[in-house]
Amino acid sequence: KIKCHTPIVDTALHVVKAAAIQVLNTPLTVSVSYRNAKQGRLVLDFPGETAPTEDQQKEIERIANEIVKKGIAVTDTEVTAAEAEAKFANLITNNSLFDKMIPKVESLNVVLIEGCVVNCCAG
Repeated sequence: KIKCHTPIVDTALHVVKAAAIQVLNTPLTVSVSYRNAKQGRLVLDFPGETAPTEDQQKEIERIANEIVKKGIAVTDTEVTAAEAEAKFANLITNNSLFDKMIPKVESLNVVLIEGCVVNCCAG
């Protein structure tokens, strides 16, 4: 299992992803990378032919900040892929649990942002 360099960056990426899903209607992550203890990058499978507009970017930022301000719970559970599918089946939309990959590990972390997103995590 791969661990990120800092849980703060990992959690921030999950919060931004939750906001992006709402604004862009795209639950699939192509890649997530950690640059350093304060920066990360989230690449989404965006259905449009152009990059998100400035208004969409501002709305993603607004929703992400709202998640933080509201103190919405972010939980991390270690389970097998089969357990994750069973436990979180009612929360999974458009394959948002595994994104573009199905992990080939015995156990994985599943991050749930209550009311926003559930997603497997390598961090």
